[in-house]
Amino acid sequence: MLLLHRRLPAAQVTAGITAALAAGSCSPDVVAIEARKHAASLPGACAAGEQPWQALRPRPSRAAVVTLPRRQAEFPADSRPAPSVAAYDQLLAPPARRGGA
Repeated sequence: MLLLHRRLPAAQVTAGITAALAAGSCSPDVVAIEARKHAASLPGACAAGEQPWQALRPRPSRAAVVTLPRRQAEFPADSRPAPSVAAYDQLLAPPARRGGA
């Protein structure tokens, strides 16, 4: 929904959400389709010879790309000993019988 709001005004996105919920769907794709249908149905949405989807001009974005510095140093070698699973071997042996039968 937030990405759709970059391209369409809030009233059209809200109309798309309302129409999608009325149809029993919460899919973002359905909301986008319904919002675009609502935008195309508005009076004056299209200029002469223009299709409804062509009237939806993207709004200018103020998004910026942030580049993070790359880590150049490698991690130091792990000097810890490998873990032992010897204590778990007792789980593999069948249980000892108690008493005689």
